[in-house]
Amino acid sequence: MLIRFKSVCEKLCLSRNGLHSLIMRDPTFPKAIKFSSARQANIYFVLQEVEDWIESKKDLQEERHD
Repeated sequence: MLIRFKSVCEKLCLSRNGLHSLIMRDPTFPKAIKFSSARQANIYFVLQEVEDWIESKKDLQEERHD
């Protein structure tokens, strides 16, 4: 299932700029999908990849606290 950029922002409690920054600085973040080469084309992510990424960050955080 695909989710839109805005939905990912909401899921992560980030602004659009915040999500753009995260994408640029974290190479493990899921790759965006665009169905057009137009600059203004909608951006999507695979929901399961985003959820897996969140879980990996939670696991990493738990390891640091153990």
